[in-house]
Amino acid sequence: MKKNLIVTLLISVTLIQGCTVYQKNATPLSEATNKGKVKVIHSNLSSKGSYSVHKYNNISLDDSTFYGIKGKRKESITLSESTSVYLIDPKKTKSRKILGITIPVGVIVIGVVVLVIACNCPYVDIIDESGEASFQGTLFPGAIFESLERTDQLVLDYQPKEDNVQIRISNVLPEKEYINEVKLLQYQVQPEERLAINKAGELIATSNFMTAESATDMNGDTRLKEVSELDEFAYKFNDSPKEDEFNRLDLKFNIEDQMDDLNLVIRGKQTEWVEVVGDQFFSLFGDRFNDWTQKMDKVDPEKYNQSAARTGLSLRVLAKIEGKYKLINVFHNAGTKMNRDMIVNLPPNLNYGPELELRLESAYRFWEIDHVALAKNVRSEIDFEELELTSATSNTEMDVLKQLNTIDGEYANILNTGDYINLNFKYTYPEEGIATKLILKGTGYYHHEKEYNQEINKKALRVLKKPMSTHLYSQIIEQAYTLAKNKQEQQ
Repeated sequence: MKKNLIVTLLISVTLIQGCTVYQKNATPLSEATNKGKVKVIHSNLSSKGSYSVHKYNNISLDDSTFYGIKGKRKESITLSESTSVYLIDPKKTKSRKILGITIPVGVIVIGVVVLVIACNCPYVDIIDESGEASFQGTLFPGAIFESLERTDQLVLDYQPKEDNVQIRISNVLPEKEYINEVKLLQYQVQPEERLAINKAGELIATSNFMTAESATDMNGDTRLKEVSELDEFAYKFNDSPKEDEFNRLDLKFNIEDQMDDLNLVIRGKQTEWVEVVGDQFFSLFGDRFNDWTQKMDKVDPEKYNQSAARTGLSLRVLAKIEGKYKLINVFHNAGTKMNRDMIVNLPPNLNYGPELELRLESAYRFWEIDHVALAKNVRSEIDFEELELTSATSNTEMDVLKQLNTIDGEYANILNTGDYINLNFKYTYPEEGIATKLILKGTGYYHHEKEYNQEINKKALRVLKKPMSTHLYSQIIEQAYTLAKNKQEQQ
């Protein structure tokens, strides 16, 4: 990676996160201090001085109070669970090195702040017969613009005991959600069968799995334990990274005398760290964030996804063909909350050889893989039974059944944090001895609700369009976070 790219990305960190944080959800000192300088006195500070004030959200720190003095005005701030966060930027002169570049510590310290950011997108819960909610996952993760609206299919872990299935779709984080259609499907499942979703969003039934003979990371260390069983272990693409190579997992399968139709099934998800880096990226747009969102509502989704694959945001699947790794498939989104099964049908008539060598690539810490295997049995023709949607009511008692029945551009909107829609479906019991699965099929998109006071950082945004830039940006954010954490522990 060129040195000027590293420098530019480091500068972007100083502009968007040049702060030490001492508050959780703190009330602003005053409207006058939203921008500019303010004198701060705080028990956690090693010295007093002039500090810049910037607003951020979703921060987690120890309880504390600080006092701000601007002119003759003095106000105290105590932690609150319900208000916003203001970051304080000390003007220090001491310097440290990140990726070989020397910059002031004071402007790279970001505090122990952003790791509590969770997955956005509509949350899905089953409300059981006792009224208890059971979280199932999220719908259409990554569809953050109108142009990225898509249909998602979420396999539910629930077996009804009554003739009604109640599902709640909730807005739990600051965003606006637009639901075009929802359906509840039921299908007859075979023993040991798992439903996997392909790049086109179609569900494929898979079974009879063959795990890899070996799985190694980019340093040559074995990772077979992490990816050979359905368990709590996962490979997280968090090996010591290189600047000019994505983190990777190399897999080897012995396919001699095996099936002609090769299907790779990957169970995994995106990490919560990808939301951290994403929030840093969004803040680069500063007070132009909403303007950018409106522009992206009209972006070509194919070009957007191509950029995501090029920069490392997506999970890349490669196969070694005639001695060289070639990209054969990409998964753009799986969400950060629950593992999903994803399937890749490997292109036929290619000279893989008796030992199939595959590679999974990701930007640093963006994905985690729980299980990887070849499925010997697959079936794409599945008879889904659609269950009747009998009611759809918002938490404000608004009937939105009509809006959710068809894909017609008429949306049921969930616009505020804490709002939800309750759905009721008429359940059809299968014949005795037949096992079934439920799938919630939903179409829509959502917008992040962000507020940044700083100006747009055009230089950093141009750099982040380049290949590998997201991979490097993730490393820089982590190192800045580590420096901040160490500094705070020393105070």
